[in-house]
Amino acid sequence: MLVSVELYGYNLKQHFIVLDTIMNGINRLDIKQLRVLNALLDLKSLSQVARKMGLTQQAISEQLRKLRDLFDDRLFIRQGNSMVPTPKALSMQQPISHILKQKNQKNRTGTFLCKFFAKSIVSTTVVI
Repeated sequence: MLVSVELYGYNLKQHFIVLDTIMNGINRLDIKQLRVLNALLDLKSLSQVARKMGLTQQAISEQLRKLRDLFDDRLFIRQGNSMVPTPKALSMQQPISHILKQKNQKNRTGTFLCKFFAKSIVSTTVVI
């Protein structure tokens, strides 16, 4: 239960409810959706995201539709050739970026360890 708390006239309860809603949505995303959302926040163009990710523009549009349903928000509004993020989408940029950086660091560490052990096994095999 959240109690309404004000700090310098700012209602913290509302802030925590919004943050909780966003984090619950982010926790339900798969890695592909996180990458699409992150790329859209960065590039603000469906066609550029599709090109960058090696997918069709239709696939990116479908991911955006799923994201909109999940967060109950438009997330991006088309203005000319650009997609302008909504305040809700902007509020997710930092957490998503952080999650993807952690994922990439884990992948690099895992790849390094696999290569290290593979070389050890190969050199051991050659010695035997």
